[in-house]
Amino acid sequence: MSYKHEEVIGHWPPRYIIGKTRGQPVETKVQGNGLVDVRLFEIECDWTYSNPTGLYNLSLPDKTVKASSYGYMTTSYKKYKLEQAQAQGVDMPDLITKPMTNHKKSGPVLLKVVFDDNSLKFESKIQVKMTVADNERKNVDLPDCIFSYTLSPRHLRTAWTFQKIDPSKEGFGDITIELNVKGPQTMNRQIPMGIGAAFQHGNDDDGDLYDNEPSTSLDG
Repeated sequence: MSYKHEEVIGHWPPRYIIGKTRGQPVETKVQGNGLVDVRLFEIECDWTYSNPTGLYNLSLPDKTVKASSYGYMTTSYKKYKLEQAQAQGVDMPDLITKPMTNHKKSGPVLLKVVFDDNSLKFESKIQVKMTVADNERKNVDLPDCIFSYTLSPRHLRTAWTFQKIDPSKEGFGDITIELNVKGPQTMNRQIPMGIGAAFQHGNDDDGDLYDNEPSTSLDG
């Protein structure tokens, strides 16, 4: 409805609304170094294209919004248009909406990133960087930075959940994961970072119990 309905705010690429999940997350990729595994799960959800007007969304026309700052008065799009017509002394117009209940689709639109540290023996610090190749398969935006986390042994941790750019397109793109695991600090030891100079900037740790290997590219 964007660019076709006078009330819908134009936007590109098309935004969409995510509804209920369908079934269980599906593991699609695993990247690890024997100590920590980075697992990627695709999550199937109901979705529909968004049709925002600024106050309402014509994909969710029955959803009420606050009509006052007190929070107990709400109004729907239909009620709003009726009150508007009455104030102008005209007939109620035909409402053109596209409710999600009638137009929803489903597919894997979310990508969940989970750290599995079942093989760790000590509380350890990890550094992770994820990138997606800038080609025709790219279908997700990832943060352009390195993240540091402290993990405890034998725990699963959901690190991020990312949303597809185009829900109708297959896959998320060609994703590369760089992973470095470092154990408790020890004195006067040099740290073999293992995955390149990017991980050496700002490093203030002085010990490492683990040897690490560079990560490889994954097709997401």
